[in-house]
Amino acid sequence: MATITYIANNALKTGHTAGTEYTITVSLRRLDEIPRSESQQQTTLGNVIFTDLYYIQAEYSIETVSVDETGSNSAEDMREFIYSTMDGQQFAFTEGSTTLNMVLTGQPKITRLEDNSFRFAFNAITQ
Repeated sequence: MATITYIANNALKTGHTAGTEYTITVSLRRLDEIPRSESQQQTTLGNVIFTDLYYIQAEYSIETVSVDETGSNSAEDMREFIYSTMDGQQFAFTEGSTTLNMVLTGQPKITRLEDNSFRFAFNAITQ
């Protein structure tokens, strides 16, 4: 289980207000950490390789289990979260006792399953 805290701005769920902070709870199917680095390698005349590491950025690939269309912590909530944070708005992602401030990267994916539930997948980086 994880919680996502964000400020709603787009694709508002019925009863939600723009500019208001909301927290939703989601069950995860996948949470992969993908370390990305910025580095430069140099090779000496003696064939010794030196690497200068400038920066490491943690990127996460996140996918939910199937989510019902309506109700509490529903597809409506997840859709509101995705649409509200696609502009680079920061959100808090908490799993267990760890909270990460993140922003979305790439294109999120919303998949309708055979039973009319939804699965959400997105990538995010820490801030």
